[in-house]
Amino acid sequence: MSTSAVVMMIVAMVMVWGGLLLALINIKRSPEEVDELDTPAPGEQDRVPDEDAVRTGEPAAPGRRA
Repeated sequence: MSTSAVVMMIVAMVMVWGGLLLALINIKRSPEEVDELDTPAPGEQDRVPDEDAVRTGEPAAPGRRA
């Protein structure tokens, strides 16, 4: 490999690994806050979905508990 190829390889590696390191530091400093849309509505916490519906992607039958 020529000298310019080695230099470009090192620059690319520093950019990739440095970007990864900066992203990890950023995530550590400011973790994602829980959004109100992520929290279940009142009364939804005790509801258990139908196991067959979860596998097939269909909505659970009304009134049926697993």
